[in-house]
Amino acid sequence: MTPRPSVRWFRDGVEIEVSKDITIEYDEERFISTLEINDCFPENGGSYSCVAVNEAGSARTEAFLEIRRQFLSQLLVVNVRLLTSAYF
Repeated sequence: MTPRPSVRWFRDGVEIEVSKDITIEYDEERFISTLEINDCFPENGGSYSCVAVNEAGSARTEAFLEIRRQFLSQLLVVNVRLLTSAYF
């Protein structure tokens, strides 16, 4: 059995802490960590990375998040907010 890793998330090199807008979860069965950002705004953009470490070694993955807003109608604003929740 693989030992559970210590998983840490970073944005632009700074560790991310859980808050009312940020959720970090770890699925024990699938070995997947997810970062969810609720109500994303352009200032939430940047370079995101996830680092996992256990006795067997370490792994790192990175992604760049860019958020663009288009205000064409009130309905689109609601859809943009729903679509910009990010899962890594």
